[in-house]
Amino acid sequence: MSTPSENQHKFGTRAIHAGQKPDPSTGAIRAVVSKPDGGFNRALAGTYPPGSTFKVVTAAAAITQGFANPNGGFACPSQVRLYDQTFNNWQATDSGFISLQQALIQSCDTVFYNFGQTFWQRFRAGQGEQLQAFARDFGLGSTTGIEIPGEQSGRVPDDAWLQNQHKANPKAFPYNIWLPGYTIQMAIGQGDLLVTPLQMTRFYALLANGGKLVTPHVLMDVESSNGTVTLRGTVSSFADHDEAIAAAWAAPGVTDVKDHVLVAY
Repeated sequence: MSTPSENQHKFGTRAIHAGQKPDPSTGAIRAVVSKPDGGFNRALAGTYPPGSTFKVVTAAAAITQGFANPNGGFACPSQVRLYDQTFNNWQATDSGFISLQQALIQSCDTVFYNFGQTFWQRFRAGQGEQLQAFARDFGLGSTTGIEIPGEQSGRVPDDAWLQNQHKANPKAFPYNIWLPGYTIQMAIGQGDLLVTPLQMTRFYALLANGGKLVTPHVLMDVESSNGTVTLRGTVSSFADHDEAIAAAWAAPGVTDVKDHVLVAY
């Protein structure tokens, strides 16, 4: 039986919106928005359980590990009973046997609970923490490398992490072993798994570009009205960006500067 930590599912009372519009082939960020305002960029510094957006990671891992046939059928009941615990689907009706594609479209929790059970069984059999490994391969649990300061790495929890948490705070984390419920919940993007919106955007860009994990960046170029390009490509700091803007304005005959940084907080 698993016990969720005290930090699970606490989103606060205000609606939180954070998103980006990337170029999936290059990682160029065309726009970023973070609401509510207040100087905190939730797109790269806010960490949240990814929920059903993570099911694509679980599906890819299950297919690669050989126990989910992409052309097979999967039971999608309203609930499953695993390890003396009931895990409910988000909808109360039984959808019968559905394809993996439909499981993703319908966001069937019970299909992915069963995938999580298999991942946990493999972990207990000494085959490693396969779901966590796939999540990390897709860039979760580490920063993306975007040049905006303040980016958080999120968290891909595993057995070693749980043991450290138990030692530090045994009341909040009463178990010092990785129980099946932890992997079962992770399979649907819940539990102690945390990601930034930018990390998930980067992951979906990987799906769109054929498998390349790009490094997102915000600046493409700075161009003056006379056609002079003073900076092209990415920047390592905002100081580089400011210097390029100043150089563009200093060019002869300049009446305007096009700053191809589309970032809104």
